[in-house]
Amino acid sequence: KILRDRKSKHNMKETTLSDIDKIRSALGFVQVPSMSLLLNGFGLSSLPLPQRIGILFGVFTFLFTVVAVIVLLYLGGSFKRMKDQAKNGDKPLPHENIRVRENRPLLLERLLETRDWMLKTNYPNRTLKNGTTAPLLEILLNIAPANHDGDVLDAKVPLDDQTAQAYQKSYVHAYHRCVDKPGQLPIPGNPEALYEAYARAYAGCGTHTKTSYRRSYARVYQTVSCKNMATMEFYENLFLERPRDLVGRTVRLEPLQADRHSKSLYKVTSGEPYDKEEMQYNPNLIWAFLDYGPFQSAQEMEQCSELFHRGEGETAFCIIDSDLNTPCGVVFVTNDDPQNLSIDIEPPIVKPNARGTEREMEAVFLLMDRLFALGYRRVQILTDAQDYEAKKLPSRMGFTQEAVLSKHRIIKESSRDSTVFGMLNSDWDKGARSLVFAKIHGKASSKQDAYKEKSEGTLESHTNRLADCRRMEKEAELERKRENDEKAATS
Repeated sequence: KILRDRKSKHNMKETTLSDIDKIRSALGFVQVPSMSLLLNGFGLSSLPLPQRIGILFGVFTFLFTVVAVIVLLYLGGSFKRMKDQAKNGDKPLPHENIRVRENRPLLLERLLETRDWMLKTNYPNRTLKNGTTAPLLEILLNIAPANHDGDVLDAKVPLDDQTAQAYQKSYVHAYHRCVDKPGQLPIPGNPEALYEAYARAYAGCGTHTKTSYRRSYARVYQTVSCKNMATMEFYENLFLERPRDLVGRTVRLEPLQADRHSKSLYKVTSGEPYDKEEMQYNPNLIWAFLDYGPFQSAQEMEQCSELFHRGEGETAFCIIDSDLNTPCGVVFVTNDDPQNLSIDIEPPIVKPNARGTEREMEAVFLLMDRLFALGYRRVQILTDAQDYEAKKLPSRMGFTQEAVLSKHRIIKESSRDSTVFGMLNSDWDKGARSLVFAKIHGKASSKQDAYKEKSEGTLESHTNRLADCRRMEKEAELERKRENDEKAATS
Protein backbone atom coordinates (compact mmCIF):
# COMPACT_ATOMS: atom_id res chain seq x y z
CA LYS A 1 0.00 0.00 0.00
CA ILE A 2 2.82 2.39 0.88
CA LEU A 3 4.55 1.64 -2.46
CA ARG A 4 1.24 2.13 -4.31
CA ASP A 5 0.75 5.52 -2.66
CA ARG A 6 4.30 6.62 -3.55
CA LYS A 7 3.79 5.53 -7.18
CA SER A 8 0.49 7.42 -7.48
CA LYS A 9 2.12 10.57 -6.06
CA HIS A 10 4.98 10.21 -8.56
CA ASN A 11 2.50 9.89 -11.45
CA MET A 12 0.59 12.98 -10.29
CA LYS A 13 3.86 14.90 -10.16
CA GLU A 14 4.70 13.88 -13.72
CA THR A 15 1.30 14.97 -14.97
CA THR A 16 1.76 18.43 -13.49
CA LEU A 17 5.07 19.02 -15.33
CA SER A 18 5.06 21.60 -18.17
CA ASP A 19 6.23 20.85 -21.72
CA ILE A 20 9.49 22.70 -21.14
CA ASP A 21 10.13 20.68 -17.97
CA LYS A 22 9.48 17.50 -19.88
CA ILE A 23 11.99 18.53 -22.59
CA ARG A 24 14.56 19.34 -19.93
CA SER A 25 14.05 16.01 -18.23
CA ALA A 26 14.26 14.16 -21.56
CA LEU A 27 17.46 16.00 -22.53
CA GLY A 28 18.97 15.79 -19.08
CA PHE A 29 21.62 13.38 -20.26
CA VAL A 30 22.98 15.93 -22.74
CA GLN A 31 25.96 17.76 -21.33
CA VAL A 32 26.22 21.31 -22.68
CA PRO A 33 29.85 22.45 -22.67
CA SER A 34 30.87 25.79 -21.38
CA MET A 35 31.34 28.79 -23.71
CA SER A 36 35.13 28.44 -23.49
CA LEU A 37 34.96 24.81 -24.60
CA LEU A 38 32.61 25.78 -27.47
CA LEU A 39 35.00 28.50 -28.66
CA ASN A 40 37.94 26.11 -28.43
CA GLY A 41 36.03 23.57 -30.49
CA PHE A 42 35.60 26.06 -33.34
CA GLY A 43 39.07 27.56 -32.94
CA LEU A 44 37.78 30.96 -31.90
CA SER A 45 39.23 31.23 -28.40
CA SER A 46 42.46 32.76 -29.67
CA LEU A 47 40.67 35.54 -31.57
CA PRO A 48 40.30 39.01 -30.08
CA LEU A 49 36.99 39.87 -28.48
CA PRO A 50 35.78 42.28 -31.25
CA GLN A 51 36.25 39.59 -33.90
CA ARG A 52 34.39 37.02 -31.83
CA ILE A 53 31.54 39.48 -31.36
CA GLY A 54 31.51 40.15 -35.12
CA ILE A 55 31.34 36.44 -35.95
CA LEU A 56 28.55 35.97 -33.45
CA PHE A 57 26.65 38.90 -34.95
CA GLY A 58 27.08 37.42 -38.44
CA VAL A 59 25.67 34.07 -37.30
CA PHE A 60 22.64 35.74 -35.76
CA THR A 61 22.14 37.85 -38.93
CA PHE A 62 22.21 34.73 -41.10
CA LEU A 63 19.72 32.91 -38.87
CA PHE A 64 17.44 35.95 -38.79
CA THR A 65 17.54 36.26 -42.61
CA VAL A 66 16.66 32.60 -43.11
CA VAL A 67 13.75 32.84 -40.69
CA ALA A 68 12.52 36.09 -42.28
CA VAL A 69 12.58 34.58 -45.78
CA ILE A 70 10.66 31.51 -44.64
CA VAL A 71 8.06 33.70 -42.90
CA LEU A 72 7.63 35.94 -45.95
CA LEU A 73 7.26 32.95 -48.27
CA TYR A 74 4.61 31.54 -45.98
CA LEU A 75 2.70 34.79 -45.56
CA GLY A 76 2.90 35.52 -49.31
CA GLY A 77 1.30 32.20 -50.18
CA SER A 78 4.31 30.82 -52.04
CA PHE A 79 4.13 27.45 -50.33
CA LYS A 80 0.43 27.20 -51.14
CA ARG A 81 1.04 28.09 -54.78
CA MET A 82 3.81 25.50 -54.99
CA LYS A 83 1.44 22.91 -53.63
CA ASP A 84 -1.33 23.93 -56.08
CA GLN A 85 1.04 23.94 -59.06
CA ALA A 86 2.38 20.52 -58.08
CA LYS A 87 -1.20 19.30 -58.06
CA ASN A 88 -2.41 21.05 -61.28
CA GLY A 89 0.77 20.97 -63.34
CA ASP A 90 1.56 23.94 -65.62
CA LYS A 91 -2.10 24.98 -65.99
CA PRO A 92 -2.82 28.34 -64.32
CA LEU A 93 -5.51 28.41 -61.71
CA PRO A 94 -8.81 30.17 -62.59
CA HIS A 95 -8.32 32.89 -59.99
CA GLU A 96 -4.81 33.54 -61.39
CA ASN A 97 -6.26 34.11 -64.87
CA ILE A 98 -8.74 36.59 -63.49
CA ARG A 99 -6.00 38.43 -61.64
CA VAL A 100 -3.82 38.57 -64.75
CA ARG A 101 -6.73 39.95 -66.78
CA GLU A 102 -7.49 42.60 -64.14
CA ASN A 103 -3.86 43.72 -64.10
CA ARG A 104 -3.64 44.36 -67.84
CA PRO A 105 -2.66 47.97 -68.61
CA LEU A 106 -5.35 50.06 -70.25
CA LEU A 107 -4.90 51.57 -73.71
CA LEU A 108 -4.00 55.20 -74.20
CA GLU A 109 -6.91 57.57 -74.65
CA ARG A 110 -5.47 58.55 -78.02
CA LEU A 111 -5.77 54.97 -79.30
CA LEU A 112 -9.33 54.59 -78.02
CA GLU A 113 -10.34 57.87 -79.66
CA THR A 114 -8.67 56.73 -82.90
CA ARG A 115 -10.61 53.47 -82.83
CA ASP A 116 -13.93 55.28 -82.40
CA TRP A 117 -13.07 57.66 -85.22
CA MET A 118 -12.11 54.81 -87.59
CA LEU A 119 -15.29 52.86 -86.85
CA LYS A 120 -17.39 55.94 -87.38
CA THR A 121 -15.56 56.94 -90.58
CA ASN A 122 -15.02 53.58 -92.26
CA TYR A 123 -17.97 51.57 -91.01
CA PRO A 124 -20.92 53.80 -90.13
CA ASN A 125 -23.14 50.80 -90.87
CA ARG A 126 -21.57 47.34 -90.58
CA THR A 127 -24.40 45.80 -92.63
CA LEU A 128 -23.22 47.15 -95.99
CA LYS A 129 -25.03 45.58 -98.92
CA ASN A 130 -25.01 45.54 -102.72
CA GLY A 131 -21.21 45.42 -102.89
CA THR A 132 -20.77 48.78 -101.18
CA THR A 133 -17.16 49.21 -100.07
CA ALA A 134 -16.11 50.94 -96.89
CA PRO A 135 -13.95 54.08 -97.34
CA LEU A 136 -10.70 52.66 -95.91
CA LEU A 137 -8.96 54.43 -98.78
CA GLU A 138 -10.11 57.82 -97.51
CA ILE A 139 -8.15 57.73 -94.27
CA LEU A 140 -4.97 56.46 -95.97
CA LEU A 141 -4.78 59.11 -98.68
CA ASN A 142 -3.62 62.67 -98.18
CA ILE A 143 -6.13 65.42 -97.60
CA ALA A 144 -6.65 67.88 -100.43
CA PRO A 145 -7.31 71.59 -99.78
CA ALA A 146 -10.66 73.09 -100.69
CA ASN A 147 -9.09 75.06 -103.56
CA HIS A 148 -5.68 73.53 -104.13
CA ASP A 149 -5.17 75.50 -107.34
CA GLY A 150 -4.97 78.79 -105.40
CA ASP A 151 -3.11 80.38 -102.53
CA VAL A 152 -3.81 78.37 -99.39
CA LEU A 153 -2.44 81.05 -97.07
CA ASP A 154 -4.93 83.69 -98.21
CA ALA A 155 -7.78 81.40 -99.29
CA LYS A 156 -11.20 81.93 -97.73
CA VAL A 157 -12.42 78.60 -96.42
CA PRO A 158 -16.11 78.01 -95.56
CA LEU A 159 -16.61 77.96 -91.80
CA ASP A 160 -18.80 74.84 -91.99
CA ASP A 161 -16.07 72.82 -93.73
CA GLN A 162 -14.08 71.49 -90.78
CA THR A 163 -11.67 69.50 -92.94
CA ALA A 164 -10.77 72.54 -95.02
CA GLN A 165 -10.42 74.66 -91.90
CA ALA A 166 -8.06 72.09 -90.34
CA TYR A 167 -6.05 71.85 -93.56
CA GLN A 168 -5.55 75.60 -93.80
CA LYS A 169 -4.59 75.85 -90.12
CA SER A 170 -2.00 73.08 -90.49
CA TYR A 171 -0.71 74.60 -93.73
CA VAL A 172 -0.18 78.03 -92.17
CA HIS A 173 1.50 76.50 -89.11
CA ALA A 174 3.88 74.40 -91.22
CA TYR A 175 4.61 77.24 -93.63
CA HIS A 176 5.75 79.64 -90.91
CA ARG A 177 7.68 76.91 -89.13
CA CYS A 178 9.56 76.14 -92.35
CA VAL A 179 10.27 79.84 -92.89
CA ASP A 180 11.92 79.94 -89.47
CA LYS A 181 13.88 76.71 -90.08
CA PRO A 182 13.91 75.79 -93.78
CA GLY A 183 15.90 72.57 -93.30
CA GLN A 184 17.72 72.94 -96.64
CA LEU A 185 18.85 75.59 -99.08
CA PRO A 186 16.02 77.15 -101.11
CA ILE A 187 15.84 76.90 -104.87
CA PRO A 188 17.51 79.93 -106.49
CA GLY A 189 14.91 82.26 -107.89
CA ASN A 190 11.98 80.62 -106.08
CA PRO A 191 12.55 80.36 -102.31
CA GLU A 192 8.81 80.15 -101.66
CA ALA A 193 8.67 76.69 -103.28
CA LEU A 194 10.57 75.19 -100.35
CA TYR A 195 8.07 76.50 -97.80
CA GLU A 196 5.04 75.56 -99.89
CA ALA A 197 6.26 72.00 -100.45
CA TYR A 198 6.78 71.42 -96.74
CA ALA A 199 3.44 73.02 -95.83
CA ARG A 200 1.27 71.11 -98.32
CA ALA A 201 2.85 67.78 -97.35
CA TYR A 202 2.45 68.50 -93.62
CA ALA A 203 -1.16 69.63 -93.97
CA GLY A 204 -2.00 66.75 -96.32
CA CYS A 205 -1.33 64.21 -93.56
CA GLY A 206 -4.48 65.36 -91.77
CA THR A 207 -5.12 66.01 -88.11
CA HIS A 208 -5.57 62.39 -87.05
CA THR A 209 -1.91 61.45 -87.59
CA LYS A 210 0.92 62.01 -85.13
CA THR A 211 2.80 65.29 -85.54
CA SER A 212 6.14 63.48 -85.65
CA TYR A 213 4.92 61.57 -88.70
CA ARG A 214 3.70 64.75 -90.42
CA ARG A 215 7.08 66.42 -89.94
CA SER A 216 9.01 63.40 -91.26
CA TYR A 217 6.73 62.98 -94.28
CA ALA A 218 6.97 66.71 -95.03
CA ARG A 219 10.78 66.66 -94.84
CA VAL A 220 11.00 63.75 -97.29
CA TYR A 221 8.52 65.40 -99.66
CA GLN A 222 10.43 68.68 -99.43
CA THR A 223 13.75 66.97 -100.21
CA VAL A 224 12.31 65.04 -103.18
CA SER A 225 10.35 67.89 -104.72
CA CYS A 226 12.86 70.71 -104.24
CA LYS A 227 16.03 69.25 -105.73
CA ASN A 228 15.95 71.68 -108.65
CA MET A 229 13.57 73.67 -110.82
CA ALA A 230 12.56 70.62 -112.86
CA THR A 231 11.49 68.55 -109.85
CA MET A 232 9.78 71.57 -108.31
CA GLU A 233 7.64 72.12 -111.42
CA PHE A 234 6.89 68.39 -111.75
CA TYR A 235 5.64 67.97 -108.18
CA GLU A 236 3.70 71.24 -108.24
CA ASN A 237 1.85 70.07 -111.34
CA LEU A 238 1.40 66.62 -109.79
CA PHE A 239 -0.10 68.22 -106.68
CA LEU A 240 -2.53 70.22 -108.81
CA GLU A 241 -3.56 67.04 -110.64
CA ARG A 242 -3.37 64.45 -107.84
CA PRO A 243 -3.07 66.12 -104.40
CA ARG A 244 -3.97 62.97 -102.42
CA ASP A 245 -1.22 60.59 -103.57
CA LEU A 246 1.35 59.32 -101.06
CA VAL A 247 4.78 60.47 -102.22
CA GLY A 248 8.12 58.88 -101.34
CA ARG A 249 11.66 59.07 -102.63
CA THR A 250 11.58 56.17 -105.10
CA VAL A 251 7.84 55.58 -105.52
CA ARG A 252 4.48 57.16 -104.96
CA LEU A 253 1.16 55.43 -104.31
CA GLU A 254 -1.99 56.13 -106.29
CA PRO A 255 -5.43 54.61 -105.65
CA LEU A 256 -5.69 51.65 -108.02
CA GLN A 257 -8.09 52.32 -110.93
CA ALA A 258 -8.80 49.86 -113.73
CA ASP A 259 -9.14 52.45 -116.50
CA ARG A 260 -5.94 54.25 -115.45
CA HIS A 261 -3.60 51.39 -114.54
CA SER A 262 -4.73 48.08 -116.08
CA LYS A 263 -2.81 48.43 -119.37
CA SER A 264 0.42 49.51 -117.70
CA LEU A 265 0.21 46.78 -115.06
CA TYR A 266 -0.45 44.13 -117.68
CA LYS A 267 2.57 45.30 -119.64
CA VAL A 268 4.97 44.88 -116.71
CA THR A 269 3.51 41.58 -115.43
CA SER A 270 2.59 39.67 -118.61
CA GLY A 271 6.01 38.13 -119.21
CA GLU A 272 6.75 40.23 -122.29
CA PRO A 273 9.71 42.65 -122.32
CA TYR A 274 8.49 45.97 -120.91
CA ASP A 275 11.60 47.98 -121.84
CA LYS A 276 14.69 47.60 -123.98
CA GLU A 277 16.86 46.28 -121.17
CA GLU A 278 14.49 43.48 -120.12
CA MET A 279 14.01 40.08 -121.73
CA GLN A 280 10.99 37.84 -121.97
CA TYR A 281 10.27 35.97 -118.73
CA ASN A 282 7.82 33.47 -117.28
CA PRO A 283 4.81 35.40 -115.86
CA ASN A 284 4.37 32.72 -113.19
CA LEU A 285 7.33 34.31 -111.46
CA ILE A 286 4.78 36.94 -110.40
CA TRP A 287 1.44 35.08 -110.33
CA ALA A 288 2.32 31.51 -109.27
CA PHE A 289 1.42 31.95 -105.59
CA LEU A 290 -1.73 34.04 -106.19
CA ASP A 291 -5.25 32.82 -106.84
CA TYR A 292 -5.50 34.89 -110.05
CA GLY A 293 -3.24 35.51 -113.03
CA PRO A 294 -1.39 35.35 -115.29
CA PHE A 295 -3.72 37.14 -117.71
CA GLN A 296 -3.94 36.81 -121.47
CA SER A 297 -4.79 40.46 -122.10
CA ALA A 298 -5.21 43.81 -120.41
CA GLN A 299 -8.99 43.47 -120.80
CA GLU A 300 -8.94 40.19 -118.88
CA MET A 301 -6.89 41.80 -116.12
CA GLU A 302 -9.31 44.72 -115.95
CA GLN A 303 -12.19 42.31 -115.28
CA CYS A 304 -10.38 40.64 -112.37
CA SER A 305 -12.39 41.46 -109.25
CA GLU A 306 -9.54 40.49 -106.90
CA LEU A 307 -7.42 43.26 -108.40
CA PHE A 308 -9.72 46.19 -109.11
CA HIS A 309 -12.88 45.47 -107.13
CA ARG A 310 -11.89 44.97 -103.51
CA GLY A 311 -14.45 44.26 -100.80
CA GLU A 312 -15.24 45.80 -97.43
CA GLY A 313 -12.21 46.55 -95.31
CA GLU A 314 -9.84 46.35 -98.29
CA THR A 315 -8.19 48.78 -100.68
CA ALA A 316 -5.45 48.77 -103.31
CA PHE A 317 -2.70 51.15 -104.45
CA CYS A 318 -0.77 51.30 -107.67
CA ILE A 319 3.00 51.69 -107.17
CA ILE A 320 4.39 54.39 -109.46
CA ASP A 321 8.13 54.43 -110.16
CA SER A 322 9.29 57.99 -109.43
CA ASP A 323 12.15 57.89 -111.93
CA LEU A 324 10.09 56.58 -114.85
CA ASN A 325 6.69 57.92 -113.76
CA THR A 326 5.14 54.57 -114.78
CA PRO A 327 3.43 51.79 -112.76
CA CYS A 328 5.71 49.05 -111.49
CA GLY A 329 3.30 47.08 -109.32
CA VAL A 330 0.37 47.05 -106.93
CA VAL A 331 -0.01 46.62 -103.15
CA PHE A 332 -3.14 45.69 -101.18
CA VAL A 333 -4.33 46.60 -97.68
CA THR A 334 -6.78 44.01 -96.33
CA ASN A 335 -8.55 42.72 -93.22
CA ASP A 336 -9.10 46.15 -91.70
CA ASP A 337 -10.09 45.69 -88.05
CA PRO A 338 -10.35 49.12 -86.43
CA GLN A 339 -12.15 47.58 -83.45
CA ASN A 340 -8.81 46.01 -82.49
CA LEU A 341 -6.61 48.51 -84.41
CA SER A 342 -5.15 45.76 -86.59
CA ILE A 343 -4.74 45.46 -90.37
CA ASP A 344 -2.97 43.38 -93.04
CA ILE A 345 -0.71 44.33 -95.95
CA GLU A 346 -0.30 41.77 -98.71
CA PRO A 347 3.11 41.27 -100.35
CA PRO A 348 3.37 43.72 -103.28
CA ILE A 349 2.92 42.46 -106.83
CA VAL A 350 5.77 44.09 -108.73
CA LYS A 351 7.66 43.57 -111.96
CA PRO A 352 10.69 41.28 -111.74
CA ASN A 353 13.42 43.94 -111.63
CA ALA A 354 11.64 45.72 -108.75
CA ARG A 355 11.54 42.72 -106.41
CA GLY A 356 13.87 43.11 -103.47
CA THR A 357 14.61 46.75 -104.30
CA GLU A 358 14.07 50.01 -102.46
CA ARG A 359 10.93 50.62 -104.52
CA GLU A 360 9.18 47.53 -103.19
CA MET A 361 10.28 48.31 -99.64
CA GLU A 362 9.24 51.96 -99.75
CA ALA A 363 5.78 51.10 -101.09
CA VAL A 364 5.14 49.06 -97.94
CA PHE A 365 6.93 51.62 -95.76
CA LEU A 366 4.66 54.47 -96.90
CA LEU A 367 1.57 52.46 -95.93
CA MET A 368 2.94 51.20 -92.63
CA ASP A 369 4.11 54.65 -91.57
CA ARG A 370 0.68 56.11 -92.32
CA LEU A 371 -1.15 53.23 -90.57
CA PHE A 372 0.89 53.48 -87.38
CA ALA A 373 0.62 57.28 -87.44
CA LEU A 374 -3.16 56.96 -87.59
CA GLY A 375 -3.17 54.76 -84.49
CA TYR A 376 -3.09 51.13 -85.66
CA ARG A 377 -1.29 48.89 -83.17
CA ARG A 378 -0.52 45.89 -85.37
CA VAL A 379 0.29 45.37 -89.05
CA GLN A 380 0.81 41.87 -90.35
CA ILE A 381 1.87 40.29 -93.64
CA LEU A 382 0.78 36.79 -94.62
CA THR A 383 2.84 35.03 -97.28
CA ASP A 384 2.72 31.60 -98.85
CA ALA A 385 4.94 29.35 -96.76
CA GLN A 386 6.69 28.17 -99.95
CA ASP A 387 7.09 31.63 -101.50
CA TYR A 388 10.64 32.31 -100.33
CA GLU A 389 10.94 35.50 -102.40
CA ALA A 390 7.87 37.03 -100.74
CA LYS A 391 9.15 36.15 -97.26
CA LYS A 392 12.32 38.17 -97.79
CA LEU A 393 10.51 41.52 -97.71
CA PRO A 394 9.04 41.33 -94.16
CA SER A 395 12.33 39.93 -92.89
CA ARG A 396 14.25 42.91 -94.32
CA MET A 397 11.74 45.32 -92.80
CA GLY A 398 12.07 43.98 -89.28
CA PHE A 399 8.85 41.95 -89.04
CA THR A 400 8.72 39.07 -86.57
CA GLN A 401 7.83 35.64 -87.94
CA GLU A 402 5.10 34.56 -85.55
CA ALA A 403 3.47 31.40 -86.87
CA VAL A 404 2.69 29.10 -89.77
CA LEU A 405 -1.02 28.51 -90.42
CA SER A 406 -1.47 25.05 -91.90
CA LYS A 407 -4.09 24.64 -94.64
CA HIS A 408 -4.92 28.32 -94.31
CA ARG A 409 -6.18 28.94 -97.85
CA ILE A 410 -7.00 27.22 -101.11
CA ILE A 411 -5.03 28.76 -103.98
CA LYS A 412 -5.61 27.52 -107.53
CA GLU A 413 -7.27 24.35 -106.25
CA SER A 414 -4.36 23.48 -103.96
CA SER A 415 -3.79 23.89 -100.23
CA ARG A 416 -1.66 26.75 -99.01
CA ASP A 417 0.13 27.13 -95.69
CA SER A 418 0.61 30.75 -94.66
CA THR A 419 3.52 32.27 -92.77
CA VAL A 420 2.48 35.11 -90.45
CA PHE A 421 4.78 38.11 -90.01
CA GLY A 422 3.77 40.77 -87.49
CA MET A 423 4.88 44.30 -86.63
CA LEU A 424 3.68 46.16 -83.53
CA ASN A 425 3.49 49.93 -83.15
CA SER A 426 5.85 49.75 -80.17
CA ASP A 427 8.49 47.90 -82.24
CA TRP A 428 8.00 50.35 -85.10
CA ASP A 429 8.61 53.37 -82.89
CA LYS A 430 11.51 51.84 -80.97
CA GLY A 431 13.74 51.11 -83.94
CA ALA A 432 12.10 49.28 -86.83
CA ARG A 433 11.09 52.51 -88.57
CA SER A 434 14.59 53.95 -88.31
CA LEU A 435 16.02 50.72 -89.71
CA VAL A 436 13.76 50.73 -92.76
CA PHE A 437 14.16 54.50 -93.26
CA ALA A 438 17.95 54.06 -93.36
CA LYS A 439 17.67 51.26 -95.94
CA ILE A 440 15.53 53.45 -98.20
CA HIS A 441 17.16 56.87 -97.77
CA GLY A 442 20.64 55.95 -96.53
CA LYS A 443 22.22 56.06 -93.09
CA ALA A 444 23.34 59.68 -93.44
CA SER A 445 19.82 60.85 -94.31
CA SER A 446 18.40 58.76 -91.48
CA LYS A 447 20.71 60.36 -88.92
CA GLN A 448 19.96 63.83 -90.29
CA ASP A 449 16.21 63.17 -90.17
CA ALA A 450 16.47 61.92 -86.58
CA TYR A 451 18.41 65.04 -85.56
CA LYS A 452 15.87 67.35 -87.21
CA GLU A 453 12.99 65.49 -85.62
CA LYS A 454 14.55 65.80 -82.19
CA SER A 455 15.11 69.56 -82.53
CA GLU A 456 11.69 70.21 -84.11
CA GLY A 457 9.96 68.04 -81.54
CA THR A 458 11.62 69.91 -78.68
CA LEU A 459 10.72 73.26 -80.22
CA GLU A 460 7.09 72.23 -80.73
CA SER A 461 6.89 70.92 -77.17
CA HIS A 462 8.12 74.23 -75.80
CA THR A 463 5.75 76.14 -78.07
CA ASN A 464 2.76 74.07 -76.98
CA ARG A 465 3.73 74.48 -73.33
CA LEU A 466 3.97 78.27 -73.76
CA ALA A 467 0.61 78.32 -75.54
CA ASP A 468 -0.97 76.33 -72.70
CA CYS A 469 0.43 78.76 -70.14
CA ARG A 470 -0.96 81.72 -72.06
CA ARG A 471 -4.31 80.01 -72.40
CA MET A 472 -4.46 79.28 -68.67
CA GLU A 473 -3.50 82.87 -67.85
CA LYS A 474 -6.23 84.15 -70.16
CA GLU A 475 -8.81 81.86 -68.61
CA ALA A 476 -7.75 82.93 -65.11
CA GLU A 477 -8.03 86.58 -66.11
CA LEU A 478 -11.51 86.01 -67.52
CA GLU A 479 -12.50 84.20 -64.34
CA ARG A 480 -11.25 87.09 -62.17
CA LYS A 481 -13.12 89.55 -64.35
CA ARG A 482 -16.29 87.52 -64.05
CA GLU A 483 -15.97 87.38 -60.24
CA ASN A 484 -15.40 91.14 -60.05
CA ASP A 485 -18.46 91.75 -62.22
CA GLU A 486 -20.55 89.52 -59.94
CA LYS A 487 -19.32 91.34 -56.83
CA ALA A 488 -20.07 94.69 -58.42
CA ALA A 489 -23.55 93.52 -59.37
CA THR A 490 -24.35 92.25 -55.86
CA SER A 491 -23.06 95.43 -54.19
